[in-house]
Amino acid sequence: MTELLLLSLSVFRLAKMVTKEDGPFNMFSRWRGYLGRNAAIQDRYTPLRQTLAELFNCPHCTGVWFAGIVYLFRKQLRPLWAILAIAGAQSLMQSLDDRGNE
Repeated sequence: MTELLLLSLSVFRLAKMVTKEDGPFNMFSRWRGYLGRNAAIQDRYTPLRQTLAELFNCPHCTGVWFAGIVYLFRKQLRPLWAILAIAGAQSLMQSLDDRGNE
């Protein structure tokens, strides 16, 4: 049960970081911008680009993919997901606190 909670918080943090935050050196916002611009280009790759653009802008969609990846590699990535779980818990609490102060 504890592992499931930690994995869930890890996925929450990853999904929020990739879909809602700029990231280090604006990496995530650049990805979202690049995918969004290129999704509008009309060529044979448009459906793939559109799907990727939606994926990187939807925390629910991204969370599903991250959940699968984190679960598959949970043994090898234990130190990383423990750190992400702590960050996820902090981020969740901060979000709840921000809503309470509006």
